[in-house]
Amino acid sequence: MISFCELPEDCLRIAETKRCYESVLKRQKRSEGWDLAKKPELEAAKKKNHECGKLIFIRARQYAKGFEEQQQKELVRLKREAKLKGGFHVNSEAKLLFMLSVQGNH
Repeated sequence: MISFCELPEDCLRIAETKRCYESVLKRQKRSEGWDLAKKPELEAAKKKNHECGKLIFIRARQYAKGFEEQQQKELVRLKREAKLKGGFHVNSEAKLLFMLSVQGNH
């Protein structure tokens, strides 16, 4: 972005002599006022969203940890149960599912 100090003198003279509608100036002033009024609210909302994001991440990590522990306990239970029956437990293989959506012409 070019600031006024970087512009040549001819451009500065044109910018000073160029007229602008009063309604445009009023709109610019009003929007600046609104921006100043909304700035604290936006900062507060941004901070709140950041904190909520941290909380969501922590909860997701706790859920994943609990799920892993539950899976380990289930595996140990199945192995013990199979051993009591005189057999052995084989881990199940990952299931893979292919979904294909075929759409025709309407």
